[in-house]
Amino acid sequence: MLEKINNRQVDPKHLSSFLRSRNCIDDSSVDNCLSFYDIIYVIQNDTNSESNRFKTEYIDQLEINLTLAYTDRQLCEEQIQEGQRVRPITVGMLCRETKSKSIEVVGLNMDKDLGMTNFENFIFVPPFDEITGQYILSPRDEAISLLSIDNESHRFMGVEATFFSITNKGLVTFGSEERQDYLNNLIDNLSFVIPRIPQPKGSANIICLLLNLENSIEERAFVRDYPTFDNYTEVLFVNSELDLLTGNLSTIDYDGASLEGIYLPLIKRAKGRLN
Repeated sequence: MLEKINNRQVDPKHLSSFLRSRNCIDDSSVDNCLSFYDIIYVIQNDTNSESNRFKTEYIDQLEINLTLAYTDRQLCEEQIQEGQRVRPITVGMLCRETKSKSIEVVGLNMDKDLGMTNFENFIFVPPFDEITGQYILSPRDEAISLLSIDNESHRFMGVEATFFSITNKGLVTFGSEERQDYLNNLIDNLSFVIPRIPQPKGSANIICLLLNLENSIEERAFVRDYPTFDNYTEVLFVNSELDLLTGNLSTIDYDGASLEGIYLPLIKRAKGRLN
């Protein structure tokens, strides 16, 4: 299960119906993708509330609020003429400003003139969990294994990570057909969310899926080459056998005796990928 979106249990893939066209995440021929450090534009609310500093749009069908952002100041011309304050901000800083205890969504380049609310793309902001000290996409009770991470070493080594954990814990009541439908739905949702998560550049950048399911076939269904928002971020997988895998099922050798033994191969791999 994914963490709630805007404090509601919503399948993020349902947002795909609000996309008006293909974009750089869906079409590898488009090379104008945003990055964590690109400037976008937001509309400041006339409020002192820290939790709602920027203008949002309420999606009735999903009952969630999206923070509005635009890739070009000219797209905010109507708001400027109305006297609203348009602020430039990096993608990364907007993610930090919109953080909460649930997954938050930024809607890019909304266009209401098409008859309904339409967006060019979405950005998903994972919540930072104070207990585990990590950014996580799954509910906290499914991410207990992250408590074993040495958070001081994690900070010292400069690795940027977002974690998702799925175990049998929430699946024991399902029949076999229900279980398969649930897992397929979860894969669809992750396929929509993972490419839309920005990260600041670190010594290594990973979105890590921790898989502990009933059998290797179920786990392998999650292992694939997901595109990512920033080209320096890679999706990696840890299965129930504690193998560290890439999207093409290659194994990364590591020493699990310490966090350094895990992260050093990832840092070395990141340098090789970007050269």
